[in-house]
Amino acid sequence: MRKVLAILWFLALPVAAQELNCTVQINSDKVQQTNQQIFKTLEKSLAELINKTKWTNQTFRQKERIECTFFITVNAYASDQFSGTLQVQSSRPVYGSTYSTPVFQLQ
Repeated sequence: MRKVLAILWFLALPVAAQELNCTVQINSDKVQQTNQQIFKTLEKSLAELINKTKWTNQTFRQKERIECTFFITVNAYASDQFSGTLQVQSSRPVYGSTYSTPVFQLQ
């Protein structure tokens, strides 16, 4: 969770940026937690935070946003704390074309 917050904090730093269109996926198969709604709520909340935060003062159309995906794998969950891995992938549209190119991958 600390790494997720660190990456989100990093995304909030005042630098030249562009708006995001992010998908968040959480895999909690390794955790023996009966209430899976916790992870669905986290997935939705993170996606809303990333996609609805205005990262710049500029206006971007939806198709101009950087596409990114956060894959979170939860390895352990106890006492409202969890640990896991995070994989981030992003791509951005190529100006004047209909395709995207990979920009960033981190695990």
